[in-house]
Amino acid sequence: MGILEEIYSITAVEYFFENIIHEQTLPFKIFFHRILSCSYHWHTDLEILLVLDGSVFAQVEGCRVVLGDGDILVINSGDIHLTHETELDNTLLAF
Repeated sequence: MGILEEIYSITAVEYFFENIIHEQTLPFKIFFHRILSCSYHWHTDLEILLVLDGSVFAQVEGCRVVLGDGDILVINSGDIHLTHETELDNTLLAF
């Protein structure tokens, strides 16, 4: 079974709240990120992921997608979601 087949079989059983800490000078957090695996979670912030290199699997509120170079994913506040690497390495800009 390949990694995508394993990921597609994931079901939302447990999820956690991610408390995002902001810099005092900015009302948001922005950073470069390499995703290996991030289990189901949610937060009060809107999240935007821009794939700069490679690909990443994402599931948001049950909707599954594989994102590639140049793709953008917008995750609404409160949406339960997860991300996971694919067979390709990845670099993302997250904010």
